[in-house]
Amino acid sequence: MNSNSSAPSLLLALGVLLVGAGGLLLVYPGILVFHVINSPEEIKIVQFVLAHIQIGDKALYGTAGKETFEVHLTEPVRTAIFLFLGVLILGALARILSTIISSGLEMIRTASTQAKEQLKPKIGA
Repeated sequence: MNSNSSAPSLLLALGVLLVGAGGLLLVYPGILVFHVINSPEEIKIVQFVLAHIQIGDKALYGTAGKETFEVHLTEPVRTAIFLFLGVLILGALARILSTIISSGLEMIRTASTQAKEQLKPKIGA
């Protein structure tokens, strides 16, 4: 028995581990989104951002030619910023976890292919 015979079982175990971990970790963004929608004041990062972004703060200001301008942050703008950032972060996290799950599935597929090849009788031996 050579050391190569344990490779499929190692790949299979690692693949199953990656798929399971990715699946469990994918539940976290779902729970986080649920809490942000239902009770955003309980989420620490939302509390921090809300404490530092106040309604009426200047979002943009400057001069255009000889005129000065100010754009103040209103509640709908602040909500739109939160939604945009939330979607970006959630999308990035989901994509990372999706890649982990895909890698695990590919390892499982490779392990099953290697196991099938090892079971074939050797021709000419």
